[in-house]
Amino acid sequence: DLHKEYRRQRQMCIRDRVGAILFHALNGLRVIAVDFWRLGARYQRPLFWAVVGIWTVLMLGFTPLHLIGFLYVPMTAL
Repeated sequence: DLHKEYRRQRQMCIRDRVGAILFHALNGLRVIAVDFWRLGARYQRPLFWAVVGIWTVLMLGFTPLHLIGFLYVPMTAL
């Protein structure tokens, strides 16, 4: 069915952007901390690596859902 295929393609497109959006949001919080925290400039590098670590852990939780979509299993199978 063409409608189901279009919906699957749209869902895959959204899932592909989740990692970028999540990293951008976490990095934005880091930038806010650096700007408004008195010691932010001193801890800029550790804050960056904290963002990378948190992003990695969150993406590990998201990876199975992404792979399910990549392997063409319908979302209703979840």
